[in-house]
Amino acid sequence: MRFIAIAAAMLASLTTPAAAKDAEVFVLGALHGLHEREDSFGYDTLGKVIAAIKPDVMLLEVTPEELAGKLETRGRPEYPKVIWPMLDGGPKAYAMEAAQPLYGELTGDAGKRWEAFGKDHPAEDAALDAYGKGVSGVLLAHWKSVADTQDEATDAVARAGNRLNAAMVAGSDTGQRRWDGVIIEA
Repeated sequence: MRFIAIAAAMLASLTTPAAAKDAEVFVLGALHGLHEREDSFGYDTLGKVIAAIKPDVMLLEVTPEELAGKLETRGRPEYPKVIWPMLDGGPKAYAMEAAQPLYGELTGDAGKRWEAFGKDHPAEDAALDAYGKGVSGVLLAHWKSVADTQDEATDAVARAGNRLNAAMVAGSDTGQRRWDGVIIEA
């Protein structure tokens, strides 16, 4: 059996020890909107990579509601453009994000924290925004192949950005732990 997780997520367990022993697990980090700007890993290539893996099961960075309705996914255009069409008669898919109302609670809390940060520290908020745009530009220059989008340099940059963001907004680590717990439970 082949499993694929589309996102930086962990597969905690499989249904049986025998299935786990024979399973192949792939974790494929999608680029969200950067697929539109990255020639080596555009939407067509993303689809080809997933098709080559031939997953039986896909763990997706979406809510159960988004998955059930194959809805637009704010900030993650790869789902309606690539993933949703693959699910018709294809692999079994599971949502990793929280369902409502927990999703709204978690994202609402994070939104309030970021809004307060932007109000209280406008220069720093603008600097973080510029940093994010700069990081995207640096990564786009670094990536020469699909494999580069999944390499150690990309991982290090992503982890550093996440740590920086968490350090800037007080209390966001608690919310992130709750968010991560939902994904691990998926």
